[in-house]
Amino acid sequence: MHEETAAVSQSSKSIKHDLLTHDDWDCLVELGDLLEPFKDATIRLQGNPIEGRHGALWEVLPTMELLLETLERKKTELQYVHSHFKTCVNLGWKKLDEYYALTDRTTAYRVATALHPSMRLLWFKVKWSHRSDWYDGAVKAVETMYAEYSSRYPELSTPPVHVASDSLTRFNHCASNKSEFDTFFDNKTLTLDCVDPLAFWSGQYLAGTMPILSRMALDLYSVTAMSAETERAFSKAGHTASSDRPRSSTYEKPPRPITEIGISTLDTRDLIGVAPGNNCEAWFALVRTRHLRIAEHAHLRNGDFVAGCPDKFEFGESEFVAQRDTPSKIAECFRPPYSRDIAPSTREVRSTKLEAGTPVKSQDRMTAPSEQPERRRVILLGHDVGQDISYLRSMGYNPLNLDNLLELLDTASMFRAMTREPSPRSLTHILYTFEIAGWNLHNAGNDAAYTMHAFLGIALRSALDDRREALEANAPKNRSVDEDTFKTPTLKEEREEAVRLKAEQAAREAAERVHELAQGWTDGPGERDNDGGVAVPPTLTDVSAPSDVTNARRGGRGGKGGSGLGGGRGTNGHGGKSGGNRGGGSNGTGMNRGSSWW
Repeated sequence: MHEETAAVSQSSKSIKHDLLTHDDWDCLVELGDLLEPFKDATIRLQGNPIEGRHGALWEVLPTMELLLETLERKKTELQYVHSHFKTCVNLGWKKLDEYYALTDRTTAYRVATALHPSMRLLWFKVKWSHRSDWYDGAVKAVETMYAEYSSRYPELSTPPVHVASDSLTRFNHCASNKSEFDTFFDNKTLTLDCVDPLAFWSGQYLAGTMPILSRMALDLYSVTAMSAETERAFSKAGHTASSDRPRSSTYEKPPRPITEIGISTLDTRDLIGVAPGNNCEAWFALVRTRHLRIAEHAHLRNGDFVAGCPDKFEFGESEFVAQRDTPSKIAECFRPPYSRDIAPSTREVRSTKLEAGTPVKSQDRMTAPSEQPERRRVILLGHDVGQDISYLRSMGYNPLNLDNLLELLDTASMFRAMTREPSPRSLTHILYTFEIAGWNLHNAGNDAAYTMHAFLGIALRSALDDRREALEANAPKNRSVDEDTFKTPTLKEEREEAVRLKAEQAAREAAERVHELAQGWTDGPGERDNDGGVAVPPTLTDVSAPSDVTNARRGGRGGKGGSGLGGGRGTNGHGGKSGGNRGGGSNGTGMNRGSSWW
């Protein structure tokens, strides 16, 4: 007894000594304040984490500068404090400074930062004011890369020919004949409100104002800031559901080859005189989608981070293409006849073959017009279109080289602007918002089709909102606009109707069962035999499965038909496969994501 008491006393003493003191808590608070910028920097360079996003190359140097300034400020605060925490800060600053020095091994970081419209070379002059040699090195890096691109693409640097009719015209021409390098970097007025440099340079490239610098920027901004595994990138939000994971055109394991490409096409002339119908289903039916699978990579299937389903193309038949033929196959979609020989999207045909160059079934083809196809203007659409362009370029096709490319559109940005939300939303969220049933996402063809469907949903919703605002503005003050003016049957209403019918059916069956129990025709729940005979002691052989009647009434779970509801109750233990309509859907072109265009 004495030994046990001593042991308990010693245990209590040890626990008491392990309690955190006020000094310990102060140290933890200091440590939390110090690590907060590091957490934010890590998340930022991994894409925040937002679907389809990744850290940009131009963010690396500013982020490292911020972290170094944080550590230097903490070093000053702890200058006269003797603690282990001070030693950790000094060692952290030393290690980060080593990584900062490694960025000099390539010019990509400095050039990418200098090409940001809101920073340019002025950022280096301010941040590196104490080291003029660092600033001179950054200027030289930008000039060197510009010279390399000028020699690599001489057709872009050829100045236009001007005919000077008089001396004044010649003087004005000489005064304005500056290279695009001088025009951009000598501009004293920075574009302070530029938050998306990729969109800025895409516009410059399409306009042809700064072709060399824009090509440099697009090449550099296609490179991710850091390589982060999907689990690490999503650890902040705790996302584990596959619908929240970023869609990827590549296989999830190194060397991450591209396995699928999806391209959807919509001719806007086909929409003339066609009402959108229920949830835009009439317009969805006019979308043509191609699903290209790389034959050499057809055996690869994602499953660790996203649930890949390359064999479940819902809008036609997949085409297996040799990798060397992929650029030409992609190019076919961007020139006449613009996939007019492909039937509009259907969800009944699904590919089961594994052969290179598998064509679309003849019964799904439309007869091409006999006259020379018209060359049309093209708008490239995608969900995070910048990433789609990067994937296409890695396959050997650059859609930005199209001289008939009119504009780039991004459903993530459009939905964000429409809803005024602070951050982009996933394609799954957008489809859910518009009550569009999306099946087998993470298939490149399906993603491409559903991106197009999401775009049409955004366009229709915006048009209806504008019309409602116009009617409300013109309506008399004592009369509001009738909501039925804009009311159309939706997937939500169909779902509610299906639930109501199912509830009525269940109520009828329950009433019949109660009536049968009252009449004595049906055994009660849990009863084996209730005919009034002599009870027989139970044995092992008497233990059997529930009655067939119970199984028949329970039915199966049903298929995934209808508006997210299972099929009928079924009989003999089997659920029905039928349900409501599966709903329309479509997406843009993508490699297991897709960017749509029309």
